[in-house]
Amino acid sequence: MNKLIGWILSAVVALGGGLALSACGVSGAVGSASGSGSCGSTPASRRAPVVVVLPGATRTDASASLAASRQTSLVPVITGSESMGARLVVVPLGSSLAGSSVSVDLAADPSGPNPLFTKTDRSCVAKEVGRAITGASSHPQPGEPDVLGSLSAIAGEVHGLSSSMRVDVVVMSSMLGRLDGVELSGLTTSEVPGLVRAVKGSGSLTDCDNWDFYIVGAGESASGPVNDETSLALRQLWSELIGSCGGEIMAWTATLERFPVTSVLPPPKLSKSTVSISLPASLLFPSGSASLLPSSHAALGELASLLEKTYPKGPVTVAGYCDNEATSFPGGNEGLSLARASSVAAALFRAGVAGSRLRTVGFGASRFVASNATVAGRQANRRVVVIVQLT
Repeated sequence: MNKLIGWILSAVVALGGGLALSACGVSGAVGSASGSGSCGSTPASRRAPVVVVLPGATRTDASASLAASRQTSLVPVITGSESMGARLVVVPLGSSLAGSSVSVDLAADPSGPNPLFTKTDRSCVAKEVGRAITGASSHPQPGEPDVLGSLSAIAGEVHGLSSSMRVDVVVMSSMLGRLDGVELSGLTTSEVPGLVRAVKGSGSLTDCDNWDFYIVGAGESASGPVNDETSLALRQLWSELIGSCGGEIMAWTATLERFPVTSVLPPPKLSKSTVSISLPASLLFPSGSASLLPSSHAALGELASLLEKTYPKGPVTVAGYCDNEATSFPGGNEGLSLARASSVAAALFRAGVAGSRLRTVGFGASRFVASNATVAGRQANRRVVVIVQLT
């Protein structure tokens, strides 16, 4: 594996611009039965996990920092795809799978038609996948990123390829532009609920049931990064939209360091007498609401399993916390924090945790863990903490 990473890094460093493929033979379309040269490819009909990389291909996405993060993120994407035996597809935003830049089957089978165990072919795959990803940055197209349009364009073909297998989508984009008439580069958290309702009402969301999403470089554009308020609003917006179509955001990061991510649950904190898990409110709820997001189900299911299998004894306190900003929720911040704790407790109960173990409390705008003077601090203060008393 270390040698493979070295080959990938060497290929990334040597990349040139453009989307033209070299003679090493990585397939240029998903429907191709095999590659035409030394890279090779097993038939596309093989049932396998699908990894789709959507690099931004517009001027809004053409930033030096985003291009650098794409190159760095290439290593875990390729190695992770190989570990899954996945079909890896690179599709610039706005294209369909039929017009993909690269499609390669990474099922390692040295005795079969896919000779990816050889040094030459692995280096070749890394080079061509990297060329397709960075080529989108080198040759930006007019217009703005259209993430929803791209998901709609690939949905049917992805479902046809993957059947019941897993689908991972890596979006390397600023996630900016305009959405339903709203300029996302200046988005505020107060605008998010209305924009989500408008997009859902327009019918532009596709079916992404059980897709895992990795968002790389959101908020990074040619003019620089967006401010903290807009960065938070962007994450909230896309978490709600992707959750509404059945998917889940596994990573929201400037650079992807791990792929795939198998856990969305923050690591527990241990003391002599307790185990605590702190869940950010943005993972669980829309702004100002105690109704759980669809994207929260995986984390809460994982948490319920942890409580049942690892810590099956002892009382469990579910505590809600807010920042100090005013809210129209009944009972104010205390009411909101308690309602959120109750929603989490109810989800844990439905997932199998005994009701007799569960207790809820809402602390409202008290017991801060960060300053409420900054957007990041307020975000840290909005949380639900699950505490297991060890016996």
